[in-house]
Amino acid sequence: PGSDLLDLRSKGLTDGDLLEVCARLADTAPHPPLCLDLSDNAIGDDGAAGLARCLDRWLHVRRVDLSANRITDGGARALIGGWMQHEGLEEVALEGNPLTEDGWARLQEVRFLRTQPESLRRIVRRLQTDPAQLTAINLDEHQSQRYYGDEAVELLCRYLETNATVTEVNLSHNRLTARAGPALARLLDRNVTLRSLDLSHTPLGSGGEAIAEALADNVALAHLDMTDCGLGEPAGHLLAKAAHKNAALHRLYLRANPGIGPDAGFALAYAFTKNPTLDVLDLADSGVKPADLKMIADSSVVHQEPLHLRTVVQALEADSPDLTEVDLQYKPHLHERQIEETGLRQLLVALEGNTRVTKLVLGGNRLRVPALRALRTALGALPHLTELSLTDNEPWLDHRDARDFAEALRGAPNITAVDFSANNTIQEEGVQEFLGLVMQYPSLRRVALEGNHGEPETLRRIDLCCQCNAHPPGLKKMMLSHWQGEYASGLGRGVWDMGTEDPINDVGGAQRRYDDA
Repeated sequence: PGSDLLDLRSKGLTDGDLLEVCARLADTAPHPPLCLDLSDNAIGDDGAAGLARCLDRWLHVRRVDLSANRITDGGARALIGGWMQHEGLEEVALEGNPLTEDGWARLQEVRFLRTQPESLRRIVRRLQTDPAQLTAINLDEHQSQRYYGDEAVELLCRYLETNATVTEVNLSHNRLTARAGPALARLLDRNVTLRSLDLSHTPLGSGGEAIAEALADNVALAHLDMTDCGLGEPAGHLLAKAAHKNAALHRLYLRANPGIGPDAGFALAYAFTKNPTLDVLDLADSGVKPADLKMIADSSVVHQEPLHLRTVVQALEADSPDLTEVDLQYKPHLHERQIEETGLRQLLVALEGNTRVTKLVLGGNRLRVPALRALRTALGALPHLTELSLTDNEPWLDHRDARDFAEALRGAPNITAVDFSANNTIQEEGVQEFLGLVMQYPSLRRVALEGNHGEPETLRRIDLCCQCNAHPPGLKKMMLSHWQGEYASGLGRGVWDMGTEDPINDVGGAQRRYDDA
């Protein structure tokens, strides 16, 4: 008791002997010696485990020498666990024991961690023992003048490669070099839950190239900040390829990387315009041409819109041959938010000159007066559009909207079907506007107004007129005369002339004939 060193080296001690030594020290020495020299004995895993259980009580111990014994990886794991819990223990020597390569690597890892700030050691302990409770890691401690290097990040990445709970990692303002690039790339290759990675203000340099390559196939990361990382043109081109391909990334910050330059800057800007999921690309102060920065700014307006709209706009701009129906009906369980005026205007611009889309579905969105006005104006400029659906709009359409749409449809004879159902504030006055439209114009074959407040007889007449529009025009003329209390016929009152010689049925130089319907 009271001695700084307990020297039991080369005593032929076995596991049982060491357990007895531990018991004697616990009974007789309230303050164990600072150093335990147990080298060159016959101590195995059981003795090592027993000693590890005592270490958390022997707070004064600074060094344990178990070199040249018979300890394998199992005993080493127990000692390392005790060491990790013992803040004052500076060294556990295990040289000369039959450890595997993994065992030695684990020992070196712990020795390295002992040189690092407590915050990193605490994070690693939680990743080892209770990872489910850890969702965010922040190692940006530059305000406290603490900086982590490549080896610390390599160690952290090894633990995170298979982690399924951490979604956010901040490594900003640390002293990372190109050496850290491969470890971070492996993290992006293997981890499928990490959503945010901040590497800003770290001198990664060419290490960013490996990260960019891994980003292309990553399926989880939504936010990547590589501001002021010393990235060069090769990294810029690789990031452009990743930005063009990656379907998960929403925000990419590359500000203050002048080495990216104009060529890679253009490639990144172009990729941004083609990726509907990428919302933000920051290339300020990175050697990018003003015209390319403007390309990004202009495209950002589109990227602020809901993803399902951006996807459609991109397909329209690419003139996709398979896109004949644009269905943008808002579905709360699928779509992030509703389309509003800006998004609708972008859609209408993308539709200009399109010759394939025949049906446009916009129900359930938030189209206010300016947006509806833009839609009505565009109808006459979309000659291939035949169907329009605007159900359940917010705010609901009223009789004034019905009047304005009826007027717009008079200038769009290509439209054959419209759906304004579930807009519960269209009263009888608005429904009458549509009746006047279908009575006058033969192009409309369907006008859906279910869920509105029109009179049943008015709705019935709209339906009858739409049905008549599918037949020779003489039929609707006779029906309208009937509604007015008279019969249009030269053969005498009370007679409907459905003969094929009626001039009104001469359409386009040919007689239209009635069928069974």
